[in-house]
Amino acid sequence: PEERIKITPSRRFIKKLIFSTSQIVLPYVMASHHSICEALQKISAANPNMARWHVRPHPARISDSKYAEMVAAIQSRVDHVNLTLNSTGEIVVLVYGVSTLILEALESGYAVYNVLENPNTDGLSPEIWDGLTAESLSQNLTKYHLKHAGEFVIYG
Repeated sequence: PEERIKITPSRRFIKKLIFSTSQIVLPYVMASHHSICEALQKISAANPNMARWHVRPHPARISDSKYAEMVAAIQSRVDHVNLTLNSTGEIVVLVYGVSTLILEALESGYAVYNVLENPNTDGLSPEIWDGLTAESLSQNLTKYHLKHAGEFVIYG
């Protein structure tokens, strides 16, 4: 469009995200934990000085036994990978599926990776989000970079 949308200070995002460990953020629904575990291995191997991982399941699904089994499988892999990582290294955010958390974490200065359940429909396209660059690391894993801070979220 010829006219740009004006971004005003947010009423939802009143302060920047502050994480003390690398985060694996799980959605309400996910088909399989295998793509998350593959991404975890790939990112951790490429960044040996990063901070240890912490799994954040969706709060509305904690009591679901099938979901809990997938979270436990991911946590088991995380526990193994964390043995090789630095407790005070770079903090990374790994998001499964599409989420506004991608933009919020980028604006807060974190390295952000996105596991795409369906690469044809998931993910953020730099053609639409012109303030982003996307680096495809595999068919189901993308790393995003912000061109300029304040492009998507202005904290209220």
